[in-house]
Amino acid sequence: MPAEKETYGYSEEFQVSIAALLLREPTFIRDYGDVVDPTYFDHPSLTSLVRIGKDCFDKHGEVPSKSLLVEEVRDFCTSYRVPKDDIEDILSKVDKVYKQKLLDTNAVRERVVRFGQRQAMRQGLVQIAELVETDSGFDRAVDIIEGALRVGYNANELGLSFIESITEIPKLARREDRGFVHKIPTGLKKFDDQTNGGIGRGEIWTVLGQSGQGKSQYLVNMGAAAVEHGIPTVHITVGDLDEEDVGIRYAANLTKCSAFDVIKEDPIFLRRAAKIKEAAESYLRIKYYDPGFVTVAHIKAYLSKIYSVEGIRPGLLILDYPDEFKKPKSNSDYEAMGEIYSQIKALINQYNCACWTASQVHRWFPRHKNDVLTRNNIADSAKKVHKADGLVSINQTWDEANAGKARLWCDKNRRGSQFFLVPLDVDWGSSMIKEGSLLDDSKED
Repeated sequence: MPAEKETYGYSEEFQVSIAALLLREPTFIRDYGDVVDPTYFDHPSLTSLVRIGKDCFDKHGEVPSKSLLVEEVRDFCTSYRVPKDDIEDILSKVDKVYKQKLLDTNAVRERVVRFGQRQAMRQGLVQIAELVETDSGFDRAVDIIEGALRVGYNANELGLSFIESITEIPKLARREDRGFVHKIPTGLKKFDDQTNGGIGRGEIWTVLGQSGQGKSQYLVNMGAAAVEHGIPTVHITVGDLDEEDVGIRYAANLTKCSAFDVIKEDPIFLRRAAKIKEAAESYLRIKYYDPGFVTVAHIKAYLSKIYSVEGIRPGLLILDYPDEFKKPKSNSDYEAMGEIYSQIKALINQYNCACWTASQVHRWFPRHKNDVLTRNNIADSAKKVHKADGLVSINQTWDEANAGKARLWCDKNRRGSQFFLVPLDVDWGSSMIKEGSLLDDSKED
């Protein structure tokens, strides 16, 4: 027997009850006035009444009495030449609102948010049907869906009362919500010490380097460090490396085996991999997109899908790399990359996660063996560098490459120490980048 179809659960009676709370309960309209848009009400008279009542609250700073609301209704109807029958209908809704027994506000709060989300989605679906017919419309369609899901976000939140909470700030920063950490460790002790624990939520950090100097390997190491700390991680790869390529690198890094041993299914790798799988305490998703096609809107839709299917929000988002994203229409690549990074910033603020990206640098050559790549060397990347919260570069001479060495230079950090060097030991075979030591020049012939 087929399952019975769920009926629409927000009757006119329920909507009248919500209107009554909005127009008669001051704490409710303060907390949920932004959640319940007047257009969410199905009956036109109720829509008009809620709009008038909310305007009245904004004007006077308090919920209206019945007599004041009636007066405001008549003024509104006169100004907009509302037909007599419609006026009577609105006034009948006033009577219903003030005769309505107020619901338990605590019991109804979650349902009100759901009502707002559902109504916003219903309205959006009408627009989406037309928007998805065009490429540019797809991005707008995703925004509509995202907007509907954000209805009620931070409802009943007045922000942080700092003076009252000053002694609690450290605990708030270290809150223990599932999957939440204030900082995302990198596994590089000196870097984490200098940055008070790693990169922070809401921050974009970019690793710069020339072709073949290990930017993608570095991002895998950042993701692996997050996974080992139990931080949900999503790794987006665009261009050269597909999902299996990136997966092999993670497998090598997390099991401390070589990529060769991973591919040939070495028994040591299989034992270690089985333990990781059995623990099932970490989360990592790897997703490939074709270069020149993917946009930040696609990434938003993908993260929304992960959340709706698996209930997971990423703590760390890795983008390798935005240079290969589809460029918005702009006067120059310089401006286009700035817009892309602004969109990434908005995305990670929405998901309250941190983000590592990579960017390739052209037309830079070290002047001497200790030279490091800085923001001053990369005029073609200046816009995205300006948008990033943190900037590091991987630097490696031929001698360092032969010796398995490299240098990580921190050139920018909006919220902490900058201009420091971290010596690295690198092993591309096992996709491992560790804090190490500088090349000892005295051992050179």
